[in-house]
Amino acid sequence: MSDGEHTSPAADRRKFEEALRLRDVQHLAASASVWMQEAMNAWSEDEYGKVAVLAPLAVEHLGKAVLWQKNPVLVVPLSPDAEASLAKLATRPTLTDPKLRTVGLKTLLGRIETVTGSLPINQSRRTRMVEIRNGAMHIASSGTSRHVLIDALMLCNAFLEQLGQEPGTAARVGDGFGQAA
Repeated sequence: MSDGEHTSPAADRRKFEEALRLRDVQHLAASASVWMQEAMNAWSEDEYGKVAVLAPLAVEHLGKAVLWQKNPVLVVPLSPDAEASLAKLATRPTLTDPKLRTVGLKTLLGRIETVTGSLPINQSRRTRMVEIRNGAMHIASSGTSRHVLIDALMLCNAFLEQLGQEPGTAARVGDGFGQAA
């Protein structure tokens, strides 16, 4: 399109909505990056309970970025109390609503597998991640977090690929992925 040509209001609106969606995807990716860095720091300091919470949190945020990029309504749980979130995300998707209800880690992983076709870890390992994270959150259990960290890194790398990041670039887990320049 050359200078002086105008787009339709509908086309302008679609571009604006896409820009907002990309902003929210970047917000989630940046958040995931922070949590994964914290998990790595906790690992190096032998704080395994923190690893068990923070690495899955990074997975959850980056996984939500994958779903959000596909369609923001994919992050809504299938429950009656999420009706308002569904309506908001179907009409004006934004992460800024403090009342927004989204899926938890277990549902998120299943939904991503449904939408993308596969995940790099099997159901048993996903269940282990969720259970170890929940144990650390709810009863201060610090089960083996080495597996959680490895699985979280594998998932985050797969999610980065889903978000269009090339393997081997600076946008990989552990290299400051998702951080604003």
